[in-house]
Amino acid sequence: VNYLLSLGHKVSETPVSFKETIVPNSYGAEYEKYLSLQTKSGFSLSDYKGNSVQIYEYEDDLNNRITLIVADGKIIGGHICSAEVNEIKPLQIKG
Repeated sequence: VNYLLSLGHKVSETPVSFKETIVPNSYGAEYEKYLSLQTKSGFSLSDYKGNSVQIYEYEDDLNNRITLIVADGKIIGGHICSAEVNEIKPLQIKG
């Protein structure tokens, strides 16, 4: 939560959802697009292929859904689902 607050996103302490998943070992075209989005946010999921990760989803004050991907207590990825349009955006400073 502190990370999101440092980017200017007002979120509550409690995520609206949580799940565990595995980062795929191989990527299709859609996942390659998602990896490109992660790179724009300064993240790389490539080092975590085949590893278990936790996915936390928060809602900000603009009703956007903000997802954080965490492995071993470290944020390794994330994105924003815009409430205005059906679009996934890079996780970045709000502005």
